[in-house]
Amino acid sequence: MPLGPLRQLFAYQRGKRLLRLEAWSKAVASLGHAAALAPGHAPSLALLARAHARLGQLPEAERAARDALAAAPARAASHADLARILLAREHAEEALAAAQRAVELDPALAGGHECVGRALLALDRPAQAVEALGRALEGGADTGAVAMDEDSTPAARRAVLATAQGRLAARAETAATLEDAAARAPCDPTAQLLWGVEAWKLERWEAAEAALARGAALAPEDPCFDFLRVEPLLRLSRAEEATAAQGRVVERGGALPVLPEARAVTRLEQRRRTPWQAGEWGSRAAHCARALAALMPAPARSDAPSGSLLFVLDEDYGELTTVMMLLMGQEFSEQVVLAMPPRLATQNAGALGGRTRVFADLAQLQRIVDELAPEFVLLCSAHLFAVHGLIDDDDLERLVAGLRQRGCPWATTDPFLGLLKEREVSALLSIDLPAGSPAELRERRRADEALLAGHFARSARLCERAAHLYPAPDSREHPPTDGSKRWSFFNPALILDLPALSPGSASDDERPLWLFVLSRTDLDTQMLFEGPRFVDLVVGRMLDALGAGRRALLVGPDELLDAAAERSPVREGLEFLPFCSFENLAALVLAAECAFYWNAVSHSILLRLLNGAPVVLFDRGHLLRNIQDLGERIARRTYQGVEAPHADHRAPLLAKDVASWTDAARTDAVRRLEGFRAAPSPQELIDRLLTGS
Repeated sequence: MPLGPLRQLFAYQRGKRLLRLEAWSKAVASLGHAAALAPGHAPSLALLARAHARLGQLPEAERAARDALAAAPARAASHADLARILLAREHAEEALAAAQRAVELDPALAGGHECVGRALLALDRPAQAVEALGRALEGGADTGAVAMDEDSTPAARRAVLATAQGRLAARAETAATLEDAAARAPCDPTAQLLWGVEAWKLERWEAAEAALARGAALAPEDPCFDFLRVEPLLRLSRAEEATAAQGRVVERGGALPVLPEARAVTRLEQRRRTPWQAGEWGSRAAHCARALAALMPAPARSDAPSGSLLFVLDEDYGELTTVMMLLMGQEFSEQVVLAMPPRLATQNAGALGGRTRVFADLAQLQRIVDELAPEFVLLCSAHLFAVHGLIDDDDLERLVAGLRQRGCPWATTDPFLGLLKEREVSALLSIDLPAGSPAELRERRRADEALLAGHFARSARLCERAAHLYPAPDSREHPPTDGSKRWSFFNPALILDLPALSPGSASDDERPLWLFVLSRTDLDTQMLFEGPRFVDLVVGRMLDALGAGRRALLVGPDELLDAAAERSPVREGLEFLPFCSFENLAALVLAAECAFYWNAVSHSILLRLLNGAPVVLFDRGHLLRNIQDLGERIARRTYQGVEAPHADHRAPLLAKDVASWTDAARTDAVRRLEGFRAAPSPQELIDRLLTGS
């Protein structure tokens, strides 16, 4: 064989192996080389489309799929491949045409019928989608479509079928037909699924559970049945079985249907359109919202003098929380202006009675400084601006130089609690990765560590003699010997008179809340270690709240909320809340019976610790994972040496454990408050910062 064809064959075979190893980037390179060596080689182009699709490179995937079709226009599977990619690009009409062409060429191609069904569902034609997906399931294993073949298993097809059936209006005659079909085909999981979904829609919970349980026994690898069983089991007061069913969903992973009447998704969309208020979550939350509102300064008047104290925030929500904990209930808060980036201002422009300014770069921030001519500036935090891409290292140095030239004293908050000053920065950082991470990820870690170390080294030098501010004291810490200041504060106004909980309330609106809080960075960490199943784990722990007679609220980034709402196995009781203003989040944090975090350093935790409310940690969080030496300092400051309870997010949460954590939190609060009270008051702190004493 000539050398050219051998090279092409080698590149093609290597690309196939790389696809099996899920090395998508390398597969693209190898298959692209194979296609270049043999233009018009349909198998190389088809696999190249698959590799691009896996990387989310959908325009490139579509181009490769069309090239494969041009090379082999009569290949039915290539039309199905193109249909899948067009569906991923939300081009449903074109996808339907491609899928129908695949079925014309090969009426037995299961993947073609599946793509027809998916396209019809995307076009809101569920009745026709049910028929097409039924034919796909009758066709057995898919022998064609390769672009996204994890969606072509019988389990994945049944998930789409259940979604389509769920969209159809519930009718008694349809139910009778499907019930009869399920009885006539007791060994057909698809027949059990269709009857189970129809009974689900009619709220015939015993019938739905029975049919879905039979389907689960017939297709134990399919998570769809257990997913749909959760609500019937809860309605039948079989909470432990519901928890077990959700546990099996987590174990299996994979595609799930969207519930009939996807109310969780609908409510999430409504909350994005109309910002929610904490008072919606019962009288206790409303009480907390009113108590916090009373601690805020009156709205700023247009004729009032400008603020003499400027607090500059980055995008980190924790820094905003620290600042608000310092200012609430303090007379001097009327002298403060908060400068914040647009992302933070979206929900918090009204903070401090509207005493806010928005900046997107150094030039805009300098104009704010020129306008206000402040007596003092607090950077929150100088160590984070460059890391979050808000103000780079050079701009930060120019900002500080300008403040010094004005003779304006300044200080910074410090999420690293003095470590950057005391240790070699490169030795502190070690980004945590799962065991066995691929070489590409390890290489990226080294690059990220070097980049972060560079940022932190520069900010540490810049802030070497500046005062550093912390939200909680450390009684064991010795003052720095170089004359720099480390100050913390204790704000007694944050200790509120919280109303009693009502665990036995008959009203849904008054049932206690379990609050789950997760930041975007900690979501990235959990997805890295747990993979896609993390979403189902979160939903599972929220379901535990329902089983305990509570309501479950998740506050987190949009990606998590969307996925969790879509994979919610119940219509009511689980609420997914977009990030909100500080006041609303703080009210919920205080109102919750129990709050669960994936980050021991979340600043809102302090609000609960001050008020003797239980905090449960599922994970130490990204900061402590990547800077392990920080753990001891967080334990001494935030937790005052009293360890918070930890729980495994893979294991069910029980009401008796929450009761135990609640009792312990009240006892622990007495010990913690003794340490917190050793810090100066907010007014004393501001006086010291202004005088440099």
